[in-house]
Order: sequence, then structure tokens, then C-alpha cells
Amino acid sequence: MPTQTDDFTVSVAEAAEITLKHMFTREDEESPYGMLPVCLLGPYGVGKSACARYLVDLSKERYGYEFDGVIDIRPSTMTEVDVRGVPDVIITDINGEEHHTTIFAIPEFLPREGNFIVLIDEFPDAAPTMQSVLYQLILDRRIGEYVLPDGCYVMAAGNTPDYSLCSNELSGPAKDRFTILNVQADKESYLEWARTHNVHPSVMAYVNFNEDVLCSQDIDDFAGGPSPRSISTLGKLVDRLSGRTLEATCQGKLGKRYGMEFYGFLDFWRQIPNMDQILNDPDNADVPNRLEIQWCTMAAIGRQMTKESVPNVMRYLQRFESSNQATFIIFCFRDAWARDNKIISQTAFTDWLVKNQDIVF
Repeated sequence: MPTQTDDFTVSVAEAAEITLKHMFTREDEESPYGMLPVCLLGPYGVGKSACARYLVDLSKERYGYEFDGVIDIRPSTMTEVDVRGVPDVIITDINGEEHHTTIFAIPEFLPREGNFIVLIDEFPDAAPTMQSVLYQLILDRRIGEYVLPDGCYVMAAGNTPDYSLCSNELSGPAKDRFTILNVQADKESYLEWARTHNVHPSVMAYVNFNEDVLCSQDIDDFAGGPSPRSISTLGKLVDRLSGRTLEATCQGKLGKRYGMEFYGFLDFWRQIPNMDQILNDPDNADVPNRLEIQWCTMAAIGRQMTKESVPNVMRYLQRFESSNQATFIIFCFRDAWARDNKIISQTAFTDWLVKNQDIVF
């Protein structure tokens, strides 16, 4: 397993915010593009590549700037000619003399017009000579005679050698062309993303119970260890598989340790109280005693709560021990709010929030 360092790290959400500032920091008022390229480095599966797609929406929301999309370049699968362009010779007549000139065909994937985020993905996996070819694009926004349109922004992402046997250490000149961000997964950023991407509630409950599952990637593990990507994908199979098939899939996605733990955690998921009774008869619905089952119950409530059921949900949640009550209520309502922002304006919740503001805030 990679050793932990004291390097300054940022979450995926923080990486997006920092990159956004770089995008819209101009060298001067006349400059049409951001002057500061960013490179996101860190473990696999934490959302570095997805960050570029998120920035398309964030740019429009914050600055009213519309990108046409993301152009994903994978230099590790290319040769220098693929990027520099295939050479050709043209013959021109100058004052009656024949002159031969070498030109390079512009690769199809480089935009001629429009506003794009150009993501150089898996950048450290590229050979050093391939990285060198991209230096000019990163800093000078051109390759030979090709010039990147003004409305485009260049960024990169990839894994460090600790997390990929394919990765090379970035050279000094490569690092010098970027602001390097060390991106690590964290629970709050992951759950915020999960609430709007239909991640299975059992996964969200498990992450709350053991957040280490988000940052325990291990290239020495036969399955690579867990990551936000692997456990989110596994959640899509929870209700479709069972028995040894599910057990093997858990270990095949998360590795032995976390695969066994999550498979066992699913037993708690199956023991949650009846959701219909919680939403319709909160005074008589079962209140589980085990913390694992309680977290599973909170995840299920957050996924099924509607604004009409808020009063009953609040009655039920206030039956839990006071030491965990506020944490459970906030967790449920954050999940529900991501689906319907009117939920948190219901009187039963706002009255509780005012009464307990010293705890919540």
C-alpha cells in the first residue's frame, strides 16, 4: 500500500473550485483565456477525470461561460506523430524555383474552433518523450503551426507512481508548466456527489460507517483495493446479485479486506425496519439498536423521504438516542434535499433546526 505523506492535499470538490479560479484568472483584462493550467494527481478512482466534466457545468453556473464539452486526450495510447501530426511535403514555386516544405497534418482530436476543456488524461502514464511533445500545448497553447482556440482551457490528470505501475514521475519541466494538485478522496465530497448520482443507499451508509474505504487503494492487492469508483460501481449490483456471486464480486471490486467487510455490512442493510411503517406509522416502527443498522436505516430514509412525509420522519428520528440524533437527522435531510430542495423548508424540520441550532451549527 502506498505510504501516507504530509503533502498538502485537496478533495475533488476543492480541486474543482481551485481549477475554476485558474480557468478564469487572466494575465490581463485583454487576455481571452486562463493563463494557469492545472494537473490533478492522486490515487485512481477518486474522480479526477470526472472533475473536468463537472467544470463544464460549474463554469456556466458561476461565470456564465459555456464550454462545448471536454476533449479527452490519452497520450499513453499515442505516439509523438499522433500529436505532432503526420508530416507531408508540399512543393511551391518561388520566383520560378521549386521549393519543398514540410508541413504537419493537424490531428483530428485537436479543436479548430469552439470552447473546450482539453483534458490530457493519464498524463504521467505517457512516455517522457510523449510528455515533451505536449509541453508546448500546455504552456504556449500550440503545437508547431497549430494554435489552440482562445475559448479552450488545458488541464491534465493522472495517477502518481505509488498508485500505478504504468505511471512515470513527471519531469521538472512538466511540473513547472502546471499548478499540481494532490487530490485525495474524502467522505463529505463523496457523499455530496453520491446524493445526486443515484448511488445505492447501502454504499452511502457503509461509507459513513467506514470512510477508509474511499482512500485505501493498493496496487499490491489482487483487486487493487477499494476506491470511490469501485464501491459506487459495486452498489449497482447489490440488488441484482446474491450468495457467493455477490461475495466474489465484493472482493473482486474492493479487495479481500474491504470486500469481506462490505459483504458482511449488507447483512445489516437487509435488517432495516420497514420503510412504509417509518413513513406512515413512525411511533410504532422498529428502532434498531446496532449502529450499523442505524446508518443503513438513515440512508434508506434519505432516499425515500418526500416533503409530505417529513413530519413522520422527524417523529421517528427523534426516537433515537440524543447522542446520534442530530447527526442522523442532518444525514437524512442532506440526501433528501439533493433530490427535492423543498424538503428542508418543511415546518417539522425547520422547527427542529431552530431549536437545535447550537448543536447543528
